[in-house]
Amino acid sequence: MDWIDWVTYEPKNRDEIVSKIENDGYTYPHYDKPKNGVKFVMCLEAIEKDCQATGTTLNEVYPLQTKLF
Repeated sequence: MDWIDWVTYEPKNRDEIVSKIENDGYTYPHYDKPKNGVKFVMCLEAIEKDCQATGTTLNEVYPLQTKLF
């Protein structure tokens, strides 16, 4: 899927929220005026909204534990 598809995607369970986080579905470009450039910011409010809709807690999905192997 393209990035815009992940942004508009509405997850139905915990695994889909994790998948959306891993595919940058909650990451948005934000213009940083002092540094005169764009930085990418994760929207925790959107993650929390999806967690409430699916009945999971924010602590279950964010921050993600990385898998090395």
